[in-house]
Amino acid sequence: FVLSKMYETEYKMVTNAVFDREAGESYIVEITCADQGDPPQTSVRRLTIDVLDENDHPPVFQPSRYKASLHENNEVGIVIISLTALDRDHGDNAKLSYFIYDDPAMEENFAVDAASGNISARRSFDREETPDFNFTVIATDHGEPERQAIASVYITVEDLNDQQPTFTQDVYEFVVTENVDTNYHIGNVTAIDNDSNKFNGFTYSLEGPQEEVRKFRIDDQTGEIVCKGELDREHVAVYNFTAVATSFDGEQQFASVIIHIKDLNDNGPVFIFPTILNNTVQVDLTDISSFPHFLCRVIAGDSDQGSQVVYSLQSKSDSDFFIIEPSTGNLYLTDQFIQSN
Repeated sequence: FVLSKMYETEYKMVTNAVFDREAGESYIVEITCADQGDPPQTSVRRLTIDVLDENDHPPVFQPSRYKASLHENNEVGIVIISLTALDRDHGDNAKLSYFIYDDPAMEENFAVDAASGNISARRSFDREETPDFNFTVIATDHGEPERQAIASVYITVEDLNDQQPTFTQDVYEFVVTENVDTNYHIGNVTAIDNDSNKFNGFTYSLEGPQEEVRKFRIDDQTGEIVCKGELDREHVAVYNFTAVATSFDGEQQFASVIIHIKDLNDNGPVFIFPTILNNTVQVDLTDISSFPHFLCRVIAGDSDQGSQVVYSLQSKSDSDFFIIEPSTGNLYLTDQFIQSN
């Protein structure tokens, strides 16, 4: 400060520097007035000069980037993190209000306390739905003009073991040809656990009647089903059992497995008539009035699926005396048998 003479006995005090309230809020100035006598007489006065604040500093977040986390299935209203900004100004110029910047979706998920900067959850979160959130928070002072600071907020939703393994299908159907080799690949069942790697472990197994399950094996990690025993369609044409996915906490999910056995032509026809014990047809030649004369019906069966038996006479000489219908097995006597005998 300096004194500037206005009149013979009047002076004014003026500033001799640019003041910053944040560097010094007030000053005590001592003014001495002395006369011209000998010795001189003096008078002293002290002045307190306060520096008024201007809103010349913006608020500053410390830090400008915040990271926080909370577990899924949280309570609504729980405080997740507190944000802090500082303003070197004074009074209303330093009073701050916090809010989420221009993001209505985030405002539905999170609430920011305008006075404290505390961020809380507006709802209960599901990590499998949304694992993390990014948004911006602004701190605004109450000065004129307003000054602002910006901070970025990153919130992760921590996993809980709240998801069970779920099969991608309720029913798995496979087709495999009979007589395949052991360990032959039949197919895969697949289950998914949407928890994070920490909680999404599970194993596969098979359940069902022992006579059904014992023919197959499932890889407990991949869900691959392979053949373990002989498959004979003529014995069992369809297998039904259950695939099980068991999580590490013991929870289980189930899916049906149906395996159709495809036929191979691995069985020959078997005669039902004639047989070793029943192989004779008696014919009274005197009663024959016309030819070819029906003698009997030969019957054979084949256990293979869709097999059609075709009948024929093996000996060429027999074909002169007998006729057999290929599709029905009907056996007839010809007139040449009578002529030759």
